[in-house]
Amino acid sequence: MRPAKTVALALLGLALLWSAPSLGDSDGWYKWQVEDATSELYVLKKDDQPVSIRMFNPDCQTWGHKGQGISGEITDMGTLSLDDSVTMLLDIARSSELDKDVREDALFWLAQSNSDAAYVYINQLLFDS
Repeated sequence: MRPAKTVALALLGLALLWSAPSLGDSDGWYKWQVEDATSELYVLKKDDQPVSIRMFNPDCQTWGHKGQGISGEITDMGTLSLDDSVTMLLDIARSSELDKDVREDALFWLAQSNSDAAYVYINQLLFDS
């Protein structure tokens, strides 16, 4: 890998780590409305770790949270920028301490985000050894 690319990726990683949004203080479902998108990001937290991720489009009933593994009280965390949602998903996908299933969820939603940062990460996974 070229030095300039390595430095750029390292700086991107540091920037993403510094701006990661909080997952909340207690266990349960958390919801964010993603700016510049018609979707909502849901994260289930148990034992201080994310364990499930869902994205729903409020206009599409098939994505609604009924019957999709979301039950109980949902804490509305307000609005989240697309960049911050990508940052959160990247943090989850990169964490070797988390369960493989939640990391796969994060990777799936990163691929849907159309984000340059997500593309860099996925490209790195596919082509760097």
